[in-house]
Amino acid sequence: MFKKFLQISRGSCGEVRSMLYLAKDLKYIDEIKVNGLLSDCMVLSKGIMS
Repeated sequence: MFKKFLQISRGSCGEVRSMLYLAKDLKYIDEIKVNGLLSDCMVLSKGIMS
């Protein structure tokens, strides 16, 4: 059960990353802010995997 929760959480991190790229492309958010948030997503994703 908990393993499934972690898999879903990791997938959600991927969805957030894709939405960040889209927001950057549409110029809703500046690149510096996007890079910081993408970095946070990667840290979370790595933490979920370990």
